[in-house]
Amino acid sequence: RKKIQITRIMDERNRQLSYFERIGEVTFTKRKFGLMKKAYE
Repeated sequence: RKKIQITRIMDERNRQLSYFERIGEVTFTKRKFGLMKKAYE
């Protein structure tokens, strides 16, 4: 029972981490796009 709970918590944490990583990737790509736009101007 304890093992299942631990794995569940870890899974939730991993899900949150991947969610934050996705947000970071999106913001980074947006920033990169903005920099490229400025470079072209």
